[in-house]
Amino acid sequence: MTTRRSLEIPLWGFAALVFAGTLGAALLVRSLSDQKRVSSGEALDLALTSAEQRRAAAYRSAVKSVVHVRAVHDEAASLAEPLPSQAVPPGQGSGLIWDADGLIVTSAHLVRGHNQIQVTLFDGSVWEAEYVGQLDQVDVAVLAIAAPRKVLFPLPLAQSASLVVGQETLVIGNPFGLKTALTGGIISGLDRSLGLASGHVVEGVIQTDSAINPGNSGGPVLDSLGRLIGMATAVHLADAEGPAFNVGVGYAVPVDVIALAVPELIRVGIAPNFELGFHLAPDWQARIMLAPLGIKGVLPLEVVPGSPAQRAGLNSVATTQGALAIVDVIVGLQGQACTGREEFMRHLEAHPPGTDLSLEIAKVLATLAIDSEPGAGIRARLISRASEVERRTITLKLAER
Repeated sequence: MTTRRSLEIPLWGFAALVFAGTLGAALLVRSLSDQKRVSSGEALDLALTSAEQRRAAAYRSAVKSVVHVRAVHDEAASLAEPLPSQAVPPGQGSGLIWDADGLIVTSAHLVRGHNQIQVTLFDGSVWEAEYVGQLDQVDVAVLAIAAPRKVLFPLPLAQSASLVVGQETLVIGNPFGLKTALTGGIISGLDRSLGLASGHVVEGVIQTDSAINPGNSGGPVLDSLGRLIGMATAVHLADAEGPAFNVGVGYAVPVDVIALAVPELIRVGIAPNFELGFHLAPDWQARIMLAPLGIKGVLPLEVVPGSPAQRAGLNSVATTQGALAIVDVIVGLQGQACTGREEFMRHLEAHPPGTDLSLEIAKVLATLAIDSEPGAGIRARLISRASEVERRTITLKLAER
């Protein structure tokens, strides 16, 4: 006869199972609830220290101002790359939003030799960038994107004179291609000299022990309040018969240097057109300069000496006593109106080399002042202009490509 033994669970064991099940369910519900709160952006009570709360707040306020920069380079473009190109895809780094008009500041070595530059904003949108110009002496470059103002968040600026050794630094960037990573440290030294591979020496550089890795270059260095104090540009690396690694000595171009460089690049930044012998202003720049004149067209920022354009009498924008003198505005090509650089280039591409081109010119004889305030954008202010706009046509030959 077979005896059937019943499965008996002591009362205390049953109670333990009930408690464990209840606790597990509660933890699961809490975990799912927390995940939902995190994904929705609601802050959790994680018992952060006041310093941690301040850093987190600074990151949240600044991260939307940081961009990813991707430049497609010519073969010999990486001449002055201070960071090891093998550690991050060539031509990839960081940048920062300078103003709500779409100006982007990044490292000059990152975009040197560019063919095409793309800027990715915090929301994931990708924008083709116009190259404005660069100052290799301080490793600063300026780009422009046509993004709407609602997605452009300029950083507030600190002042270089207020910086002291020992104060906190925060670095936000895209190290090794990772999205918007935050590192922290302190200012280790001020007024350093940094030699670049291009041969230039940048003076007044900030030294920090915040981790600056390949891909951080061009990104912002912030104070504890999230204000811009500099732009990450280089790092000392050690190589112990293997991959290079960060040894805690990073460098940043001071904010005051950047604030001086940007208006200068806005004034002299050029987009070359060697086929005609003059340099065309990017559309965004032409719009700013021509807005006070109520005219649309293409601006010749520089005319190449001895070129067909110079021989035909085309006048470039000139600088006089800190102001801009605009003489000629190109308003048409071969009888077709041109309201911008892209439209002008489309008309130009329809004609083979050797074509005699007629340019319709508006002679405006105007003097402008350029007002630039970080965060407020750039505006042109009319100082004087001719009482009448003279119209004329010049003819020049499209050179061989």
